[in-house]
Amino acid sequence: AMPGAQVHATSPAGKLVVTLEAKSSQEIMSRVSGIQSTEGVLSAVLVYQCADSLESMLEEVPDAHG
Repeated sequence: AMPGAQVHATSPAGKLVVTLEAKSSQEIMSRVSGIQSTEGVLSAVLVYQCADSLESMLEEVPDAHG
């Protein structure tokens, strides 16, 4: 139900793998804090964070074969 959150995997034990997308690192950390404070959540950890500029996201990547 969190904007910008996507669940990629779950386990029978209740573990989740989630990615978060937001406009700033502060917003990401706010969402991680929100997850950590959710009732029933034992632990939530930020494992990796990447921040790209709009220009780099729009840059065309050449085909590896040509």
